[in-house]
Amino acid sequence: MSHISKAVYSTVPLEDKSDIRLLVVHPGSGDEPICCSLKTVPLSDHPRYDALSYAWGPPEQVKVLQLLDAPIEVRVNLWWALVHLRLPTQDWVVWVDALCIDQSNFGERNHQVRLMSQIFTNAEIVVAWLGCEADDSDLIMDYLAGAPIETHLIPNNDILRNSLQKIYGRSYWQRIWVLQEFGLANDVVVCCGKKMVPWNAFLLLQNDFAITEDGRPYGPHSPAITLLQYRKDRVGMPQRQFTEIYNLISLVLLFGDRLCSDPKDKIYALLSMAVD
Repeated sequence: MSHISKAVYSTVPLEDKSDIRLLVVHPGSGDEPICCSLKTVPLSDHPRYDALSYAWGPPEQVKVLQLLDAPIEVRVNLWWALVHLRLPTQDWVVWVDALCIDQSNFGERNHQVRLMSQIFTNAEIVVAWLGCEADDSDLIMDYLAGAPIETHLIPNNDILRNSLQKIYGRSYWQRIWVLQEFGLANDVVVCCGKKMVPWNAFLLLQNDFAITEDGRPYGPHSPAITLLQYRKDRVGMPQRQFTEIYNLISLVLLFGDRLCSDPKDKIYALLSMAVD
């Protein structure tokens, strides 16, 4: 959890039930420090912003950034996401749960959690941050960026195949909150290191799953594939058919094993996705 004093949040209070905070990531690049500010906006006014979807990561691994001119600690995965995603010449306005919610204020946190499905649905773009470059991830991201969307096969090249397996095995896909962040978004881009591709670049043909050595993490029931299939159905199916398939019971069966720090989060996350 970010170590942020209550004094920081007192300067940007949430005064209305529809209010949210947005993080303004100021321009920067390279080794320049990350400098950010916060602003409060009514969600009902349909403000323009992006939203960051990511795995928090271990609490003991932290780095420092500047928030409202005060140094604060954030978990290292978020720090790296902001390093890679900030813009060189203009502000980036983004909703980030760890910074936009006072995590020490349980009343605020619970209320904002109930707004999360709206927050991610209303975001212009949801940025799915998989983490830093590793295991030849740049190669598979470049491959996916250049391949015809929804028609390419799992690569025959062993290096690319192993890289894709590592990408699908990342902890991001196993989080319960990713279901609504990724699944309910208006649009999603997937980022890994400095590479970015549209979400549907990851839609691999179902018939090719059988050629892998084991069922995970390529297989049709892996966390990554079930989430991608859910989003594909949500944006492509007639609403009535989608409603029949993805009722609360089926969501529990499909996603009930996803990870979260608080077991109650599974209830909130799945209820926000249920259409029955």
